[in-house]
Amino acid sequence: MTRPKLADVARLAGVGIGTASDALSGKNRIPDDTRERVRQAAQSLGYVPNPVARALSSGRLPVIGLVITALRYPAEFEPYRTYWGELIGAASLAATDRGYAITVLPGLGSMMASSLPVSGMVVITTHEEDDDLEHALRLGVPVVGDGFVEDPRAAGWVDLNYGAVVPLVMDHFLAHGSARPSLLWGVAGDKFLARINDAHRLWCEDRGLPVLSACTDPSNDRLHDAVAEVLDQGTDAILTVVESVPEIVAAIEARGLEVGRDVLLVTLDEDIAGRLADAEIATVGLTGWRYADEVIGALVDVIEGRTERPLAIMGEPTLHPRRSSAGRVAP
Repeated sequence: MTRPKLADVARLAGVGIGTASDALSGKNRIPDDTRERVRQAAQSLGYVPNPVARALSSGRLPVIGLVITALRYPAEFEPYRTYWGELIGAASLAATDRGYAITVLPGLGSMMASSLPVSGMVVITTHEEDDDLEHALRLGVPVVGDGFVEDPRAAGWVDLNYGAVVPLVMDHFLAHGSARPSLLWGVAGDKFLARINDAHRLWCEDRGLPVLSACTDPSNDRLHDAVAEVLDQGTDAILTVVESVPEIVAAIEARGLEVGRDVLLVTLDEDIAGRLADAEIATVGLTGWRYADEVIGALVDVIEGRTERPLAIMGEPTLHPRRSSAGRVAP
């Protein structure tokens, strides 16, 4: 069956193609009876406007690109798959609520970046060497992302509130009997993990506490050694952003120590109702749902000219205390 065209609608309504187009799009001053006649004709024919043609005529392409470079690194994507899934889902809902679609990309090559048909871009970077921001900016559309707060070319940035994660957890440790809290972090070169480590160092220095931390880099093969490293320094509480919790618990228990009493434990985990909750492991969550709607909404405001201010949107963490962080002091 041939798809009805705008010319068919115009012919049935007894108007010109331009009038039919204006009547259906709400443009210009069209008499109410003419507008209604065109709409009735379109409905009776089952006419649906061609989205590509509409975008070309209006100069507005209702598509937002969402670049998640973690998709290029399967081993690092896996522990955070719940977070990325929530972020993608929330961004998709926020975009469609505002009349836009989302296209999810694992990165931007130079050829793609020169021709990608989008009205705006959200770029989530993971590694220092990622150059997706540079490629995105070549599109000439508003770009919002993380990791480039000081870049004046971007419309703004969205980031996790790194500075809030560490005090939230470390203060919880102190309140539950810890005297030497530590940080167990992961891959060198990852911006998120590096900033968590910097925030931990500043927190310790501000309180006059020793900076106890260990990195599992270059891979989790060193995880047991990293746990041993902080335990040898006398830590009694561990914030881990490495989501290999069973291995960490095993390494602690191998020393004859009890998690939740001798050594407090909180881990970064986005699945707040998942297996770690069942195992009574305390988690700190940085969910995509928390700020994806705000990010997309703000970007659409920039695209449609409702704001010119640089955007600065921070995702706030939530701590979920459980038995593993109970300690010797009652909450």
